[in-house]
Amino acid sequence: MHIMEAAIAMEREGASFYDNLAADTQDEGLKKLFSLLADDERRHERIFRAMADGVDGDEVPLNEHQSDELLSALDGQKFAETHKQMELYERALEIELKSIEFYTEALDSLTDPTDTQIVKQVIQEERKHYDTLDTIVQMVSRPDSWVEDAEFGVRDEY
Repeated sequence: MHIMEAAIAMEREGASFYDNLAADTQDEGLKKLFSLLADDERRHERIFRAMADGVDGDEVPLNEHQSDELLSALDGQKFAETHKQMELYERALEIELKSIEFYTEALDSLTDPTDTQIVKQVIQEERKHYDTLDTIVQMVSRPDSWVEDAEFGVRDEY
């Protein structure tokens, strides 16, 4: 069960990290976003605890929200002006990537098809988290790095 213990510790670390981000921000949209991410990490921890205890992890439902839903509460202009916490967002990206890589490698050692399916679903959620955080990084960095000129062709929407 070494894998499950490591997974539980990773999810606990992620929840704590997002709780701290939520507590440190004054922006209600970000507070909601980070609280939802922390809740997801706690749900993942419960899933892995259930699996480690031999209980069917399917009893702990995975979250269905999408990155767009999570980001909809953010006011892009206000966000870009008030949040210059790039290091924290990049650290969050690292945490999510570390989780994705760990769970992907752990799939090879799982023998129970139900556990394998649950871990695959958790990987999908972690990827959603990564995508959401990557969008935040783009929102924060784009005003400082994006140059737009009519002379150039197609431009990204932002």
